[in-house]
Amino acid sequence: MVALASCGDDDATESAVRTFTEADSGEEVLVEPGDRFDLRLESNATTGYSWVLDEASTGDVVELADEAYIEPDTDALGAPGEQVFTFEAVEPGTTTLRLEYVRPFEDEPAPAEMVELVVRVDEAGG
Repeated sequence: MVALASCGDDDATESAVRTFTEADSGEEVLVEPGDRFDLRLESNATTGYSWVLDEASTGDVVELADEAYIEPDTDALGAPGEQVFTFEAVEPGTTTLRLEYVRPFEDEPAPAEMVELVVRVDEAGG
């Protein structure tokens, strides 16, 4: 389990956004209501693939606050960028976020990869 605990100066920790990647797939993370966290996933738009969130997987526990694509910092053709999903914890409970790396324009897209992140939202101090 990856625990996300606040410590130190409140101003410094309130603005800190935790970041998770594909390497965290299958892990459980602990957050409190109001916490935000990013899921950063390597993505290569030139291949037609992109990460798609199974929105039903957020349940009432977290909500998708933002999604962005960050271009690669190179001129090399075919270099991957990153898709960044920002979530906010809204209600106590547990959910498993599911994202699939697919070509969404295909009739029945088969995922090339899948990431799952178990998110447990506990009340402060709980």
